[in-house]
Amino acid sequence: PTLMQLALLGFQILEAAGQQAGTLQPEVHPELWLQECTGSGCEKHKSSIVLDANWRWVNKGGQNCYTNQDTWDPTFCSDPAA
Repeated sequence: PTLMQLALLGFQILEAAGQQAGTLQPEVHPELWLQECTGSGCEKHKSSIVLDANWRWVNKGGQNCYTNQDTWDPTFCSDPAA
């Protein structure tokens, strides 16, 4: 290999190493209160929300459930809650 090829390989290794999960700030999901109502009344439930959910893959068996148009793919993932 030439010096240029070795340099490019080194840069690719450094770039790949930089793609690791961050450790400076823990991931915190803001609280979100929900109500579940039935015929006998409503109950409050504390939950949380992920604000950047559209940047996270929702997958089924390793296959992305979003299409390239940022819409749900019902042919592959029929139920978004599953």
